[in-house]
Amino acid sequence: GVRAPGLAQAACALKEAGALSAMECDGVLAAHQFQRRTENHYQLLQEWTSREISRESPLLARLARSLGYGGELGAARKAFLADWDAHARVVRQLVEKYFY
Repeated sequence: GVRAPGLAQAACALKEAGALSAMECDGVLAAHQFQRRTENHYQLLQEWTSREISRESPLLARLARSLGYGGELGAARKAFLADWDAHARVVRQLVEKYFY
């Protein structure tokens, strides 16, 4: 019953089955939403379907601004990277908990 075609459906099914806590489910869904939104904005900036974003990309500050991070370009980039790291940490903790 937990097999589903999309991450949102699968995460919710895992939560309902008791395999994920509500907090874990919310964390993975938030990380996925952040990743998809970031990827879509990056593709619009690049005008092609790139799926890989480098932390060293010169477009990172522009990407951060397009995602709503305000302030100076450097500050927007730094705030975006802080959120990126926070979401990555949540996912990494779940992978380590359930797969290692």
